[in-house]
Amino acid sequence: MGFKAQRSSAIIFRVCVGAAAIILALFFLVRPAVVVTDVRGAATVRFEAPTDLVIFTSDCLEISWQVEGIRELYLNGQGVVGVGAQIVCRFDAPPSLRVVFLDGSEAIYTLPVRIAVLHPVVWALALLITGCLVTPALSRDVHGLLAPAIRILDPLLRSPLFYIGLITLLGAALRLHTLGTRWMVLDEVVLYDISSAGSLSTVLESNAIRNSAPPLYALMVTATTGLGNAEIIARMWSFVAGMLFIPAMYRLAREYVSQTGAIFAALVAAVSLSATFFSQYVREYSWSMLLCALLLLAASRWLRTGARASGLALIVLGGIAIFMQYGLALVLGSISLIMLIRCLIHRSDRRLWAFTGTAFAVWAACAVSVYFLSFRIQMQPGGFASDSYLAGGYWNQDVHTLIPFLLNGTVNIFQSSLGSGIFGRTWDIGVFVIPAFFGALAVLTVRLRWEWRALLVLPFVLTAVAGVLDLYPYIPNRQTAFLAVPVMLCCGFAFHYGLAAIREVRLRRAALICVLVLVSTATWQTYTAYYRHEGFDNVRGAISTLRSMRGFGEPIVVLDYAIWLFLHYAPDEASSTEVFLAGNTPETYTQITDLLTQSPVVWVLLANGEEAVRAAAVTNGWTLDERTRLNNVVLFAVSNGS
Repeated sequence: MGFKAQRSSAIIFRVCVGAAAIILALFFLVRPAVVVTDVRGAATVRFEAPTDLVIFTSDCLEISWQVEGIRELYLNGQGVVGVGAQIVCRFDAPPSLRVVFLDGSEAIYTLPVRIAVLHPVVWALALLITGCLVTPALSRDVHGLLAPAIRILDPLLRSPLFYIGLITLLGAALRLHTLGTRWMVLDEVVLYDISSAGSLSTVLESNAIRNSAPPLYALMVTATTGLGNAEIIARMWSFVAGMLFIPAMYRLAREYVSQTGAIFAALVAAVSLSATFFSQYVREYSWSMLLCALLLLAASRWLRTGARASGLALIVLGGIAIFMQYGLALVLGSISLIMLIRCLIHRSDRRLWAFTGTAFAVWAACAVSVYFLSFRIQMQPGGFASDSYLAGGYWNQDVHTLIPFLLNGTVNIFQSSLGSGIFGRTWDIGVFVIPAFFGALAVLTVRLRWEWRALLVLPFVLTAVAGVLDLYPYIPNRQTAFLAVPVMLCCGFAFHYGLAAIREVRLRRAALICVLVLVSTATWQTYTAYYRHEGFDNVRGAISTLRSMRGFGEPIVVLDYAIWLFLHYAPDEASSTEVFLAGNTPETYTQITDLLTQSPVVWVLLANGEEAVRAAAVTNGWTLDERTRLNNVVLFAVSNGS
């Protein structure tokens, strides 16, 4: 027993030393780039460096800049041209760029590059870790000193709750960062406006007319609108679901794979960019992921044990899911099909038939309620849910495209579930996608009871069938966010069976360390890009430019998608008689031409349809002066070409 305890503490010590070395290496070697941007009238400034940290004052960095529409430019006091790059090898102070604009005003932009002045304790710790990794004798001596403390922590380190707690804290940190500072996009603003409509009946009516989802999430947001209109309050419910999703993913994965595989599935759920994105999104999609995981967990436990509590949980969760998101009906359809097959197999089991009938009756009553509250209005011609922006998620009825439609949809949903839907297919997303594909192969080939396999496969099958029949989009979009649950579970399968295939203990530990390093590096890379991104429908720059540069009496025309963003973030300007909210139509272009006869400049704000506006400018002889561009949002100062 003593030998086992000593060996266990030695292993824990080596793991801790290795983890500390990895953390130190990642801290210094994988650093985010820093970018400073600004727009002032016709002037644009972009100033960047490849990292935010230098170890020594003599380190070299390549600083680059791109500045347009200015008079003079100075880098660290020396005159430079508007576009260029320079290697800087002295960092007594952060790099600075002094800009002299055309009107004679000046601004200084500083890159927040820090010089790592490390405490001697940090250097001592780094040397100690290096010595422990390189010199076995030193490692044994240090381990001997720390062994009593390590033995005390041994029970804690062996508990899965400890690791799930750490992973959940990691997920919380990733989701909390920028939760209250990232400006809301169009869908979020519209949902928040629906939830702020007033009475319960008004919210239900507004949700049916202006939303493409059942009413439950809008009602939940309504309950918190009294706390304020800050982004962090509006996103509170999504954040809560995103947090609960991590331990729920662990419990679901534990039904299928080992403790190690389940912990890895929870880790993927914690660091997945799509899960974090939906946790910071004022829509129901983080709840669709949570409810899908809980539904599959309750169904799995009920199928395994037949426990009354699991059955009751399944019925209640199914009812909530119907009121939350339409796609979850496909998950319920998968569970219902499995329940019906079991009833046909066990025809004489009256309790099984009674439970199945009760579940179907409750779910049918919920479905009928949702139909009358929202679905019948949303699916009318011109209704919100009949919009064609999801046309790519439906089969075009050409037999030759059926197989490509199904294969592309499946592959893209796997990638999107792990984050490719935000910034596209990048290597860091591939770190998670590749194990997911191997895990899917394991789900299809390893020995499993048919019910457990069906729980993971049928949601994909039914969603694909719905896409073929034009009933629900089979597309890598937020509408299929619930399919991220079986995808993340596939990652747990890959980790479980991948480690089991490695018999040699040392090779298994090496593989584990390699996986953790890859996941850590990929997560750092992914979130560095995500946190730097300012949002797809960010009107901050446009509103700031309007407030600083718009002349007295100059009209503002806000087009289409930008209307709700403008109403939410600039309510004072929106109430002015000089602001016109209109569609991106020929009638609006005629109105702009008329306004130009009364004012030399008309400001036009849009979040989509830029090509149509530029075409109208050519037709009507306008001059478009682009004053602000931030992802989807563009602000033009329109004047007559003459």
